[in-house]
Parts: sequence; structure tokens; C-alpha cells
Amino acid sequence: MKKLYTSIGLFLATLLSAQVPQAFSYQTIAFNASGAPIANGNVALKISILENSATGTVLYTETHNKTTNSKGLVNLNIGEGTATTGTFGGINWGTNTKFVKVEMDPQGGSNYTNVGVNQLMSVPYSQVSKTVVTGAGQGITLTSPNGTAYTLNVSDSGTLSLPTNSSSNSSLPSNFYLYGSYNSYNASAAELLRNTNSTKIGYKYLSANTQLKLIASQAK
Repeated sequence: MKKLYTSIGLFLATLLSAQVPQAFSYQTIAFNASGAPIANGNVALKISILENSATGTVLYTETHNKTTNSKGLVNLNIGEGTATTGTFGGINWGTNTKFVKVEMDPQGGSNYTNVGVNQLMSVPYSQVSKTVVTGAGQGITLTSPNGTAYTLNVSDSGTLSLPTNSSSNSSLPSNFYLYGSYNSYNASAAELLRNTNSTKIGYKYLSANTQLKLIASQAK
């Protein structure tokens, strides 16, 4: 007869340091096949972050070996385990829904049994905020659809540092034009960023929450 093990999990989006944390807290109670908590036992857990659904793409996986307390409670920090797939820092928390899959071996080995998959209803703010400017000199990090991270920075003189193209078979356009919500996304009226010593610069006062786009040439 196949034994089934269960756990009850609780996610806690707590800050682990004064810096932006690369982890968030998770608590679970481990039960044995009889439904009793595994008290003071050594258990192994395998945690996976999935994209979009309970059977979605695995973005990241890590393992933990923990000792339960007298009530079977396990405390761990997701993001601080031994990574086996992907990197925790490479997860784009700002796009798509995320699910957490928990697997457990109550003997502390690697014979894991799936004990549950739950949607993260509230992504830890500390993870999303890594892409938001909260202080001088931090820049804005943008993530492309394939997961490549780009950072935009502005110098004290107002020069915008745009991502460079490292591909050997393509090059950046000679000009950049700016448009956005401030002109109803009218690409034909996009404004040319001035060229100074091969650096594109421009000055424009914009209201809060203005959205901007860049284009290689004005739309005809």
C-alpha cells in the first residue's frame, strides 16, 4: 500500500534583511501516513516555483533538509535552499501568476512525494520592488520576454543610458524617437533624442505615471 504524506503550508512575505531579500518565509506542518505530525523528525523538502499554473513551467527548484519541532512544524526560507533548477534571483515576479509546489521525503532523503501546489496570491513585495527605483543611482531594470534583464540609468547631466545590443549580426538604430501617453501614443509625432558625442539625450517634463516608448524612426 502506497503511503501518502501531507503538509499544511503558510507563506510569510517577511523581510529577511535591510537589503532587498532573495528569499521569503514558508512554514509547513509535516504529517505521516497516519495523519499524525512528524515530531522532531528530519525531513527533506523540494520547493519549486511554477509559471502560470499548477502544472506550468518550472522556473526554479531548491531542496531543504530540516528538523521539525515537537508539533511537526517546519520553518524555511524559500530562496535560501540548495538550488537544482534555475536561480531565485532570475524569477520575474512582476509578470504572470506564480505557483509553489512542495514535495517532501519524511525520511530526509530524496524520495519526494508531491504534497501540494498552491498559487502565490500575493507575490512578495520585496521581490517585485527590485525592479523599481527607490533611491538615487539605482536605475530601472526591465526584463525582456526571454528573461534578459536590461537596466536604464540617467546620469546627473540628464543623459539616458540605453541598453547596448551585443548581437554580432545586428546593430542599434542610428536614431531614437520618444513618444508615449503624453501625446496619445502618436508615433508620427515622436520626438528625436538629441545626439551628443554618440549619446542620445533629451529633456522633457512629464506628469506622474506617464508611459514612454522608443522607436527607431517616426511612423509615416
